[in-house]
Amino acid sequence: MEIDKSILTQLCSHKKELSDLRRRKEDNDREIERLEDKGTVVSDSVTCGKKGKKPLGTKRITGFPMPEYEKRLRYKRIYSNMLERQITRLDKEITEAEQYIESIPDSRIRRICRYRCLDDSLSWGQIARRMGHPHTAESCRQAFEREIGIRK
Repeated sequence: MEIDKSILTQLCSHKKELSDLRRRKEDNDREIERLEDKGTVVSDSVTCGKKGKKPLGTKRITGFPMPEYEKRLRYKRIYSNMLERQITRLDKEITEAEQYIESIPDSRIRRICRYRCLDDSLSWGQIARRMGHPHTAESCRQAFEREIGIRK
């Protein structure tokens, strides 16, 4: 089974996209809670009519912001659906990436690929420290790029 090497470069980006989507959903959920807790958050003063240029009086109106609340509920459904699809896609891509990494015959390259793609996109310096003494950030980067054939 041939696995597309570019999956390794996309994996880190997909993980970040997933965490961003989770953050957006949480922000939206907090906004919904705020709207529900506060209750009457919209208020305005209106004039009751005019006699010439003078207003006859003003009234204060308060109410629940239904359009905003409904918009937030719509976003909640959208973000939930997007998250579900992203998680499914990410699980599939992680499995494919792990299969590809396991198929690499060189243990050194396998470790570098795991650190870079599966361990939350460590920096090249962090990877070099985990790899041990003779490794440098540049040597790890070059070995990775030689293996997958694209720049990351």
